[in-house]
Amino acid sequence: MGGKQLLITKKRKLMAFAFFTPILIGIVLSAFKASGDIKNVTIIANDQAYHLTTRANFVSEALKEANIEYDNDDMILPPAMATLSSNEVITVKRWSKEVVEREVIIPSNTIVLKNSRLRVGSEVELKAGAPGIKRETIEVETLDGKVIEENTILSQIVIKPVTRKLYVGTKSVGNTSRVINMVATAYTAGAESCWPYVDGKTATMKKAGYGVAAVDPRVISLGTRMYIEGYGFAIASDVGGAIKGNKIDIFMSDVNSARSFGRRHINVYLLD
Repeated sequence: MGGKQLLITKKRKLMAFAFFTPILIGIVLSAFKASGDIKNVTIIANDQAYHLTTRANFVSEALKEANIEYDNDDMILPPAMATLSSNEVITVKRWSKEVVEREVIIPSNTIVLKNSRLRVGSEVELKAGAPGIKRETIEVETLDGKVIEENTILSQIVIKPVTRKLYVGTKSVGNTSRVINMVATAYTAGAESCWPYVDGKTATMKKAGYGVAAVDPRVISLGTRMYIEGYGFAIASDVGGAIKGNKIDIFMSDVNSARSFGRRHINVYLLD
């Protein structure tokens, strides 16, 4: 009985050997043949293209031959253990993770308050705003130098933003018949502006004071009520030798105020 069992075991071994031997020989011959093939390979790594002529069988061997180092975190296509083909293009992308600190600008908010004493379209800043600064600690992942993911670890406000406060006018200037863009200057009742007419009277015999403006009667009729940007309400009550065309001269109470006003382009709203 024992001899018969031994004979069966030997037969099975011979059958297995007969089956697997051709396969093993084929693998060995294929590897041997491949090792003899010359392959032209292109490796793209470190922002460069490397051209390699090699007998390597695997991607990892070609990378080693080209002196291109990599670690387990890098992305290699085809994979390092893949069989190398002729005219293969191997791509190596570097992956990295680092923790960095950066400062981020926090924009300032604006609070708008309506004011019925300011005309529509005018603004007065009550409090200037200022941006804040936030310091962040961030974990940054990159692939070939390009950011693929960011995770904020810590965020801290270093400087708080200052809210800007602003008055916005809601007062109507009345029904305007038209608006004229004019060149505006300022004058006083003194000799520096009115010599030799220093009696304090306007061309319409009104007393010079706030709300008086000199105009060219061919453009704005004397007696016309106006709203002047940057000044307020006024009446066309005076004329001047240099006030021709779209020019207007606005009365100021003192020389410093007149000089401070200077010369500027403004809109004049005619209310009559």
